[in-house]
Amino acid sequence: MPFTGTLLSEQSFSVNAVLLDHKIDSMGLSLKENFSINIIKEGLKELDLLVGPWIKEFKNAVYEGQDSGQMFRVAWKEKNQNIKEKLFPMDTLIDKIARISPGQKITYITDVIGSHENIKKAVKLARNSTHLFIEAPFLEKDRNMAKMKYHLTAKEAGLIGAKAGVKDLTTFHFSPRYFGRGEEIIEEAMTAFKSERD
Repeated sequence: MPFTGTLLSEQSFSVNAVLLDHKIDSMGLSLKENFSINIIKEGLKELDLLVGPWIKEFKNAVYEGQDSGQMFRVAWKEKNQNIKEKLFPMDTLIDKIARISPGQKITYITDVIGSHENIKKAVKLARNSTHLFIEAPFLEKDRNMAKMKYHLTAKEAGLIGAKAGVKDLTTFHFSPRYFGRGEEIIEEAMTAFKSERD
């Protein structure tokens, strides 16, 4: 069966990958939440509910797409160890205590030469990521060295982030030749990242 890029697909998240060239195969990875559920504390107070294991069950029910009119049992232990419970229609509970938002996407790319094909694959994998962690071993002035070692330059890392439309960028995996000069590498990557986005 051909590789589709999906390594894992769960109710709440998926993991995707792409094969990249580093003389040998290297893999870029992306973790994406399908959507995010945040619990509204004011809503809990309004319904006179305490936190407990039921919140995880509630989130699972939302991820599973439980029928909005179906009743959901909320149960928790009080300080005196008595079990208290209430029943709510799912849609009421969602409306009062859940803030549902698009999920975050985290992408990780390292050990890759800045070829046209690799850049195209990296941009596609990282598209609309909340955060991209990407290697930047060499400065642009040492581009020939980067190609020889099958790595990106800091400028290429920044451009990939910009073209992919990522929100935040973190560079890492700096060559030891730049010991003590990490800020210079970060600045080069961020300059490329910001200039392409403006």
